[in-house]
Amino acid sequence: MESRRVPNRKGEPFWLLSAVQAIIGNPVYRGEAYLRSKGRQAGDFVNPDAREPIVDAILWRKAQPQRGKPRRSAEGALLAGILRCACCGRRLSPAGQYYRCRPRMVTGPACPAPANAPRVELEALVTRGFFDWMAYRPVAPAPPDLAPLEQAVALAKADEAKWKEAAVAGTVAPEVVGPAYDAAKARREEAEKRLFEARQTAGLDDERLTLAERWGTMTVPERRRALQAFEVVAYVERGRQPVDERLTIHLRGSPVSDGWEPDVEYTLPSDQELAEKIATEYAAAGLNIPNVAERIAACKAKYADAKIVIEPLKLSDEDRATAEAIFGPLERTLRKREREAKRKAKTAA
Repeated sequence: MESRRVPNRKGEPFWLLSAVQAIIGNPVYRGEAYLRSKGRQAGDFVNPDAREPIVDAILWRKAQPQRGKPRRSAEGALLAGILRCACCGRRLSPAGQYYRCRPRMVTGPACPAPANAPRVELEALVTRGFFDWMAYRPVAPAPPDLAPLEQAVALAKADEAKWKEAAVAGTVAPEVVGPAYDAAKARREEAEKRLFEARQTAGLDDERLTLAERWGTMTVPERRRALQAFEVVAYVERGRQPVDERLTIHLRGSPVSDGWEPDVEYTLPSDQELAEKIATEYAAAGLNIPNVAERIAACKAKYADAKIVIEPLKLSDEDRATAEAIFGPLERTLRKREREAKRKAKTAA
């Protein structure tokens, strides 16, 4: 439903698991009609043959969720599976307004310093760091003319659709329409492959080009998958310091190719230097040297996939004192107002 942008009751394209389960659990799908009345059970007013069933009873029963102990859902947590405790390496679990390390709930060694931090601040910092350190937006210096390839795809799709209509309508003999449709489908797939390869070579399909623009319209699971595609992992330290002083972010570097700059500063070794390095490593291990060209390509890919590390913010004592003098009184005033508002709410209740 979310991928097809089907709106919920509030007109939003986001669906809760419980809402979808309620739809699937509606007995109307198996042909029943029922009436709820105050003080009575719904089963007292069931007409089992009210209409033609949409699905049979067995399929409807198989589609119902398994009843058991309710579990906390991480669907709405952007950084579920991405945040880790800097002390023990466990994944931080979303719990209310916080992400927490839960060593007693997850098997493994004891954690002497389990980390936790506010959910909103962590998600904002990781998202900002992710976009700041994607570093460059690759744009081909001279984008190729893709019009002929795009026209070939359009013609191939039209030809495939024509033979498909003929097969459905039965206007052409099956022994003729079958091979013709398969050939049209193969031509369409080949045309799409050539267009895809051309766009990839030109760097026009790199998701970094449009990710920032699409971020606001993406669902939380889609955003999480985008972060995971760049292998984003964030480590949180325990402490009372601000979150940005306890957060270290790791993500994958950008690819290197002719005319484009890498995300991180390093000197890519020459082919001769890589060949000498490979020969030295294999000689030391007493192994025969394999295909050198393949090994050089693998080494370049490894260099191109270098990791970016965003270190936590470290303020000097002087900067910390200055920040406390400027923002300290304001923060304490805001916290005092929040406590008073909570106290008034409790008193009113």
